[in-house]
Amino acid sequence: MTKRSDTIEIEKLTTGGSGMGYYRGRPVFVPLSAPGDRVVPDALQESRGTLFIREARFHRLAEDRRQPPCPWFGRCGGCDWMHLPYPEQLRWKRLTLMETLGRIGKLTALPVAETVPSPEEFGWRHRIRVHVRRGRLGFFALRSHDLVEWDRCLIAADNINRLVKIMRQLMKAGDPAAAVSVEVSQSPVDGSVSLFWRVRDEAGEAAVARFMDRAIPAFQAESLTCIGFGTAMDRGRRSTLHGDALRFEVAGRTTYARPGTFTQVNPFVNRLMVERVAGILRDRGVRTVLDLYCGNGNLTLPAAGPGMTITGVDSSPGAIDDARAAGLSGADFKAGNVDRFCQAVGGDWDAVIVDPPRTGLSRTVRGPLGSWKIRTLVYVSCHPAALARDLGRLQEAGYALLSVEPLDMFPNSSHVETLSLLQGLE
Repeated sequence: MTKRSDTIEIEKLTTGGSGMGYYRGRPVFVPLSAPGDRVVPDALQESRGTLFIREARFHRLAEDRRQPPCPWFGRCGGCDWMHLPYPEQLRWKRLTLMETLGRIGKLTALPVAETVPSPEEFGWRHRIRVHVRRGRLGFFALRSHDLVEWDRCLIAADNINRLVKIMRQLMKAGDPAAAVSVEVSQSPVDGSVSLFWRVRDEAGEAAVARFMDRAIPAFQAESLTCIGFGTAMDRGRRSTLHGDALRFEVAGRTTYARPGTFTQVNPFVNRLMVERVAGILRDRGVRTVLDLYCGNGNLTLPAAGPGMTITGVDSSPGAIDDARAAGLSGADFKAGNVDRFCQAVGGDWDAVIVDPPRTGLSRTVRGPLGSWKIRTLVYVSCHPAALARDLGRLQEAGYALLSVEPLDMFPNSSHVETLSLLQGLE
């Protein structure tokens, strides 16, 4: 049983989004809290030596709080910082990034810029994944797989909210029972949408196709243009695609993404990020670029300057097809394993761009990067811990860290995108 003397003062926010205080001399993490809150724990949980509060009573709320504008906040697992004013979110993203880089990467004298704000705090999300349960569509609840069936998601683009509402109505008349989830993407150019379903088996593919036969006319009746959909096995790599690709425009260049191809969720911040990458390549006189984990060419196609040659590598054949569809002269996009590619080639590029998955760079990629004679390395990351580990090891290999810039790709959550510039060996 806890006592009044066990009241915990939240001292700071952490990379995972929770607030941190001390309980009987031990660090403890409290979700949905803010620095200055005082809480009394009702239910504690210990995992791998770390204490978490599962349930708590807030004895006092911090002054630097706001009333969350979303009525689903606290139940929905999607946003964890909506109780913080937006300037506070930006400040803490920089602070938690710096703490992680120092603690994990052992990096000092960090050249970390202020967090670049999103031009839009709400309505920025142009790609969401909703889960399907017996005719119900929703996000997972906080710390559980229960569904939260919100009526309008404040961070999602308007057409996505409208489309999900129509799908819920259609599922009342018969849902694709073998569907696990559906990813809905919206083009920021013309507002058209595409869907990518995860299904359990072949029967699920057939059920989704029948559902989409009803859904597409219903979308059209509400002035929503669905230009394509796809299905993929929940535990397999096989996928089936129907229709066309969504269109994106960044820095005056058009890129494409078919259903299932990764795209950045916030096109407003993505534009800022690509413009920064283009500026780096231009200012450093880069002529040859290797783009690892290139996806559909999001970072290099819009940044390509006259006479520049680009080699892009990604494990997704569909994303590579989308990159090739842009038709950029001087660009060679290859579908294949990034690790094997790095083992097989030499470092004959002016610049290398890496945008790895959340796990960061493998040893097989870090090794060649440490031995190649590369003057410019641009590292884009959505996971501070993996970034910290990789930056530390790249510094050990001889790179100099010139700048780290957090960009708020994910307003109202603790997640942050980071653009880092490293100087390599001549």
